[in-house]
Amino acid sequence: MASGILGTASSALLSFQRALATTGHNIANVNTDGFSRQRVDLSTQTPNNSGAGFIGNGVQVDGVQRSYDDFLERELRSSIGARDSSRTYAEFASVVDNLLADPNSGLSPALQNFFDSIQQVADDPTAVPARELMLSEAQSLASSFHHIDGELDGLRDRIGIEFRNQVDEINDLAGSIASLNEDIALAFGSGTGQPPNDLLDQRDQLVLTLSEKVGVTTLEQSDHTLNVYIGNGQPLVVGQKAGSLSVERNSLDSQQLDIGFSFGGSGSGSSLITDKISGGSGAGSSGFATRCWIRPRTVWVRSPCPWPRPSMPSIAAVRIWTGRPAPACPTSSA
Repeated sequence: MASGILGTASSALLSFQRALATTGHNIANVNTDGFSRQRVDLSTQTPNNSGAGFIGNGVQVDGVQRSYDDFLERELRSSIGARDSSRTYAEFASVVDNLLADPNSGLSPALQNFFDSIQQVADDPTAVPARELMLSEAQSLASSFHHIDGELDGLRDRIGIEFRNQVDEINDLAGSIASLNEDIALAFGSGTGQPPNDLLDQRDQLVLTLSEKVGVTTLEQSDHTLNVYIGNGQPLVVGQKAGSLSVERNSLDSQQLDIGFSFGGSGSGSSLITDKISGGSGAGSSGFATRCWIRPRTVWVRSPCPWPRPSMPSIAAVRIWTGRPAPACPTSSA
């Protein structure tokens, strides 16, 4: 670059031209998810030594940096993971709560009516209307249990679908992060040594989205790739390679879903990490499925029972969410 007043002026024009371009880039991406504001770092050029002292040569661009705080980013990921875990847990738990505890259509009114009818039979055992009412309430209670059973089956299927969708999304995000790691490593190694800010923003945004699905921790390597860990340190992304999650049936309960983890290709074994997952909507789903899940038993009403006097209505035998065998019908001695 030319020295003297023209060289100083041209260096200022070129430097602030790049600063204006960076400002325009910031404005253009104001609504881009994950974009970090960028700034141009300026410094003086090496001055010329003369007999009268050092004469300045203007300004130069040292680089373009992004406004980014690693500590705040990690805290944001942790907070989002905890929020989505609790939100998903509460969403599924509220479905069960509304199903069982609703004062009008829940289980309580049916149980109350059933036991009220039993009390009426106990107060007047010879009253045929009271016995018929008890049979009717028993049948109604059994129908309520069947309805709840169907709703819980539907909820279990919904959890299973969401479980699989979340695992697929986690695998896609892990693959995208590994791909960006490769691009970032190439950019840093291109010779300039300047950070590829837009690629770094894209990777951070993917990691933030991943934290909504599952709790993550990260560790940047010397080549500027980012390792991503889940659970108790399972390496989901290492450099330019990504692990894989899978949904598997529990060996002891075929209705229970577990999360399997493998790394290094299809030849490596899969280990179950369901109880190690924390944070994110995945932890909320698995936590609800393992800690709050209600497994309904068979609900049925059996009628009639062989009474000595055919004119007397039968008494229903009801099995309500217990593991005990069905009660025997009452009999009368001759």
